[in-house]
Amino acid sequence: MILDAITWVVIDCETTGPDPKEDQLVEVAAIKFRGSTEVARWSTLVNPGQPIPPESSGVHHLIDEDVVDAPSSPDALKELARFTHGAAMLVAHNAAFDRRFLKTIEAPAFNVRAEIEWDWLCTYRLARHLLPNAPNFKLSTLRYFRQLDVPRDVTAHRALGDVVVTAALTIDLARIYEETFGPHVDVDELLEYAQSFVRIRTWPYGKYYGRPIHDAPSDYIRWALLNSERARLDLDFRATLEATVLQRTSRAALAS
Repeated sequence: MILDAITWVVIDCETTGPDPKEDQLVEVAAIKFRGSTEVARWSTLVNPGQPIPPESSGVHHLIDEDVVDAPSSPDALKELARFTHGAAMLVAHNAAFDRRFLKTIEAPAFNVRAEIEWDWLCTYRLARHLLPNAPNFKLSTLRYFRQLDVPRDVTAHRALGDVVVTAALTIDLARIYEETFGPHVDVDELLEYAQSFVRIRTWPYGKYYGRPIHDAPSDYIRWALLNSERARLDLDFRATLEATVLQRTSRAALAS
């Protein structure tokens, strides 16, 4: 299989909120693989040094009392650095989120701060490419949509549980990719494919919700580009709208 030649680590973080400038880690977990074989797993609660907001506890069910005796974020990240040593690739579902909280780690062997330089594979992006008919691309949905071989007692929105599901999803998507593009593909091609532009097929909101993007008139698409928060934050959605406008402009120019 495409992953057989490398060591890779799946990572998940739970936090006090979505903003790495204001929020902190409360839990981190990771599983290391060689090929499709699990070789080690690690997890820790993290004391964020600040109260956990109720809305965040409502997601991961961790409260202040759970983390009061947990290691600090720098200590937890030192352990994560040790655990990920030797990995060729890090994997996460919606990797952009985890990368923002793990961008800088302590490299204890060298006593310096260093950025994680490994390649990251985002299973959220890869699933958007390979599973266009999925109901949505939430990790829990994909777990059941793909009928992944995950124990029933593995729960969502805790770091280790999400890592277990993400690992199963990674192996599943790698197999689909190899079946789609042939047996001679490699990990670099997989990474490039996952990072490439995903064309969005239907409107995710508004008066055209659920309908094909091309159903909307050009003035509405231009309005969405200028005024939609989604178009500013979701680069794939923005690129889809821009490509649609460009395609229509080119057709109009050819017709004139």
